[in-house]
Amino acid sequence: MPPTNDVTVPAARPSPAHLLLSACALVATAYFLGAQWLAMPMFGVPLGMWLIVVAVGVLRLDAGAAARRLTGQIGPNRNGAGLFAVAAMFCRAFEALARWTRPVRDRFDLLNGSGERAASRLSKWHDRLPWPERPLRIGLAVGPEVADALRAAPGSSAVHWIDVRVGANAQSTCRSMALDTIVHTEPGEGLRITTLERTGRDASWYDWATPRPLTYASAFPFLVDPSVVTLGINTVTPGPNAELVRAVAEAAAALSRASHRIGLADRLIGRRPSDRVLCTKSAEPTRSDRSMLRLCRAFESCAEQADAAVSATCARAISADLCAGDGRSWATDRAWNLMIRVAGNEPEVALRESAWRFVNLDDRGGMEGIARADRALRARPSARTIDHTALLEWEMEHGTGSDQAIGRLAAGICLSCAGRDAHAISCVRDDLVEDMARCDWMIGRDQDRTLLIDVFRHIERLRHAEGLARIAA
Repeated sequence: MPPTNDVTVPAARPSPAHLLLSACALVATAYFLGAQWLAMPMFGVPLGMWLIVVAVGVLRLDAGAAARRLTGQIGPNRNGAGLFAVAAMFCRAFEALARWTRPVRDRFDLLNGSGERAASRLSKWHDRLPWPERPLRIGLAVGPEVADALRAAPGSSAVHWIDVRVGANAQSTCRSMALDTIVHTEPGEGLRITTLERTGRDASWYDWATPRPLTYASAFPFLVDPSVVTLGINTVTPGPNAELVRAVAEAAAALSRASHRIGLADRLIGRRPSDRVLCTKSAEPTRSDRSMLRLCRAFESCAEQADAAVSATCARAISADLCAGDGRSWATDRAWNLMIRVAGNEPEVALRESAWRFVNLDDRGGMEGIARADRALRARPSARTIDHTALLEWEMEHGTGSDQAIGRLAAGICLSCAGRDAHAISCVRDDLVEDMARCDWMIGRDQDRTLLIDVFRHIERLRHAEGLARIAA
């Protein structure tokens, strides 16, 4: 009888790579066989990814011992039954986890859907932490001349410039490299700035270079963060052009970090909300405010020497920001005169300028702005296709009663009168006067009520003057 070896050789433990591949194969098989709940995100990551990590950790502890206990083997695993037993164990564990967490998912929306409520609470908690904030990350997919001009131009923020290559989609490049913005060339449109957009967290304004459909809400938006900014130029030369383009890139990058644009994962990598003052009780301006202030100052100093398309884009964005919310304190008369000179033929810019002048007690300048805006509105046929009085009524019913609200109402009256003759304007005036009498925050504010009525009368006089001019012609 041949001799036998009674020494038992311990079974080799599987390597981490084998464990990872086994866990991935297990989760993928479960998903394709109908376990669709594995794709449900938890804190922005699919649940299946969390289970892969847990599976690898558990298997890494002692896969062989677990398999022997499940299969009743006393000796080492020679038949590979342990692997199937472990797979069965995890399948049962996943099913049990789905059953046990159903009440939690239904109650708190932690695993079902997007988990926005839980993520929102964690994000608010994270905003109170002294978490480090990384500089703005701006990708440059342009030639060396443009890149050098932008790097050398003066700026107001710490910027990490990164040379990148853009494939078919600039947005995917932003996401893969976690860039705030990327400056690249768009075929047929010249240079473009594309900001990072997460799924379900869209920008408030698609393109600063493209006027939006004319409504009361678009004329006075509360948010101005863009998705893209089409500059309309093919190159950037050192000097005013480079300074203004860099200011636009920094502003777009800062606004891409607005609280409604970023989630918990962005906060963890240093993209903290740019529209909030974090970890301090001081009146320090936010990063968004600082970037828009820098853009406004760069516009004042460079608009007349810079390219006309870039200047008009800046005027459109700055005027909207200066009238957003409760307004901005850094607006100057020179800045508004420049914006009117550059883009005064756009009704939105003219309406915002008149609103700003009413807020700053310049009623004469405000009435001149109303006349300018009325001419621009009558030159745009689309302004007469929408009845804007409903939004004016909403402003009076739900507005804050601030000086900015009065300025917006005065300019909104001009918008609602576009395309109406003098008789129709008097009918709209009578309706709104009745609404003013029922408005709570208008009680005791006779001077503001008189101003709004004077705006109606001023537009009526403009209509009568136009009628007399047509008769004389």
